[in-house]
Amino acid sequence: ILCTTHPWDILATIRSRLSHFALRKPGLPNLLRVLERVAREENIIASAEALDLVARAADGSYRDALGLLDQISAFGDGRVDVADALDLLGVVERETLFTLVDHIAHGDAAGALELIGQAAEAGADPEQLVRSLANHLRLVCLLQQGAEAREEWAHTAEEIDRLRTQANHLGASQVVHGLDLIGDAQVRIRHGGADPRLQLEVIAAKLARPVSDDGIEALAARLERLERGLPQAEIPTVTPPPSARTAPPAAPPAAEGPPATVANTEAVLLDLEHLQRLWPHALQEFEREGPRIAAFLANSVPLGAGDGRVQIGVELDLHARMLAQPDAHRQVERILSTLLGQSVACDVEVVAPPAPPPSSATLDHRRLIEDIKSTFDAVEEPTR
Repeated sequence: ILCTTHPWDILATIRSRLSHFALRKPGLPNLLRVLERVAREENIIASAEALDLVARAADGSYRDALGLLDQISAFGDGRVDVADALDLLGVVERETLFTLVDHIAHGDAAGALELIGQAAEAGADPEQLVRSLANHLRLVCLLQQGAEAREEWAHTAEEIDRLRTQANHLGASQVVHGLDLIGDAQVRIRHGGADPRLQLEVIAAKLARPVSDDGIEALAARLERLERGLPQAEIPTVTPPPSARTAPPAAPPAAEGPPATVANTEAVLLDLEHLQRLWPHALQEFEREGPRIAAFLANSVPLGAGDGRVQIGVELDLHARMLAQPDAHRQVERILSTLLGQSVACDVEVVAPPAPPPSSATLDHRRLIEDIKSTFDAVEEPTR
């Protein structure tokens, strides 16, 4: 009989040979009742707030809860208080979570990142903070979907009101996207060895500023903010510190003599050789951004480049006509301009496909047989 709170850590070869019985995790009220009983029987002086922290850190495990209680009481010489619990467990106070989500709701990425840094410097475990943020956003999501607060949440009436306020301010798609991001981050942390603090900072940045996330979920969150009339968070412009913003040096006095050579600041010269080298990469970009366009450009070749224009050859007249459509034409020019680093116009024309290789002469069976006999030292047997 194997008992574990992390079944995913058991090897698949073992799991496949076992019968699984998934037992429901005990809620916070059950954990707190057991902790209070054990503390009373073992003469451990513990505050209700400290036991609440221990129960939350146990994540639904009686064994972990009792083990943590024993460690903290040994450290505190028979006492369990909030300061020792925060120090030894690496957990954060609820106020930190509420403040972090407030920063995310108001698009204050800088404030969220600064708060994460302060919590880490104070000894909070970033991985525990990720789990706590997941549970906090889960409660917000439940309230957004119309669920009522339950006793097992172990929140005060004032904290429930703050959760409702955040549920009204955050978009539903933003919260769901945040839970998806946290789930992916936990997999990378647990199985990929990713840095928990870095994962948490990336989550905060993407949620606070959806414009920095190019995923479809982030786009949905931005549209939802527009529909609700909320301001869009802009990415701030990074400016150098005052010490770095020095005035440009004064130009030296003009001296007689030949004029100074002016540096060439024009774009790189566009030519056919340059375009031919970039063409395989261009086809990959077409495939990534528009598979339909990539299909029309299959087997295409660059024919010429210069003076801000690019000539492309395709095999079929149908492909040339489809690429001449305004939307497709603009997309091709946009992708090529991005790759070439300058604005270019595009011309598409039909080129004849390469001629097939000349057909071989009629096969001489008698000569073939003689060659086989000579090569393999074979003897021809008469047919019967």
